[in-house]
Amino acid sequence: MDTTEGYPAPQTVLVVEDNESERWRLTAMLGKLGYRVVDASNGNEALVLQSLERADIVVSDWRMPGMDGLELCRTLKSDPAYGQPFFVMLTAMNNPVDLVAGMEAGADDFVSKPCAAEELRVRVQAGARIQSLRARLEDNNEAMEHMLQRERETVERMRGDLDMAAELQRSLLPAAAARLEDFTLGTLFQPAEEIGGDFFNYFRLGPEHLGFYLLDVSGHGVAAAMLAFSISYQFNGDVAGNRMLMEDGPDGPRPAEPASVVAALNEQFQDRDGSGRFFTMVYGVINVRTGAGRFCQAGHPYPLVLRANGEGECLGDGGHPAGMFPGAVFENVDFRLAPGDRLMICSDGVLDYLAGKDSSIVYPMLTRRLGDSAGSTAAEMVRVMEKVLGEQRSRGVPEDDISVLAIARAAAE
Repeated sequence: MDTTEGYPAPQTVLVVEDNESERWRLTAMLGKLGYRVVDASNGNEALVLQSLERADIVVSDWRMPGMDGLELCRTLKSDPAYGQPFFVMLTAMNNPVDLVAGMEAGADDFVSKPCAAEELRVRVQAGARIQSLRARLEDNNEAMEHMLQRERETVERMRGDLDMAAELQRSLLPAAAARLEDFTLGTLFQPAEEIGGDFFNYFRLGPEHLGFYLLDVSGHGVAAAMLAFSISYQFNGDVAGNRMLMEDGPDGPRPAEPASVVAALNEQFQDRDGSGRFFTMVYGVINVRTGAGRFCQAGHPYPLVLRANGEGECLGDGGHPAGMFPGAVFENVDFRLAPGDRLMICSDGVLDYLAGKDSSIVYPMLTRRLGDSAGSTAAEMVRVMEKVLGEQRSRGVPEDDISVLAIARAAAE
């Protein structure tokens, strides 16, 4: 029995011949070759047998009463229910017109009558080889489709998980606009993917102080978001009892120095597994009665202060990212927001998108766009930022997460 790369040749051949002695001769020859043979005396009988047996190869005479071989071939090839057998036409007609007609009907091969045993063997074995390859291809296609379906289901589950994670991330972010004493706050968040590695928040630190931070984990996507979640969790819960954020002072609890907070996070979230993860951030505290503030800049873009007279000032000295060097020392930066002054902190995704990391271009441009709106609320500042970012859409979709935290002190009446 012929085989093709481990796949056995098909076992069943349907012989269709109206001449009984010729039908027996063909059946005997194919039986000796190892095939299981079924036979029919005409086309209509062959259709019934094929629907039951699903023979892999059909050897049929052309000239038969009732349904001839040409019509039988056309019927078998046009209806997938018959299994698409390899069709060998037996014919004494060897002129080109007849051969073309047979091929147009779907015949795969021809054997001249009276057929020699050796020629029939070769033709049928060729058909068996083709059918074996077809069966193998169908098996491979079925396996591939099954694998693709599993991949699609996995992707759908992952997309659902990402959608839930994105919803969770947004639910953990603070309100886009808020007011505290004479201060207003505004935020903007546009992740590069479903979820991002940026995170920010603001919260009361006792009766007189406001704590705020914006952090940016290297990279974006799920891994960055998980680390951002973990870091942000350190600022949640009972702030008054958080020994990282509050310390004992001569007059009772007071906000801890921002540099000490960042140093604690640096130690807690060291890149000990060599994943290359680190984070930049600005963490600060501001007195909501006096406007006096202090922050720590850990490798993050410079905070921008917009004075009431429209002038802009970049604060800080850069610093180095957190999570990279054990025992790293961080510095505090003092500032003050007078009435009408505003503070804006951006992630580096904003700078990258606006000017390819060239902050010497970005900060003067933002000062011009934001400086004319002295006395505006933080939410109004964010709306201007959205407009500025929207004007850059010709550059395509941002490749990094975009986040903005704005704090504005009301102008003096």
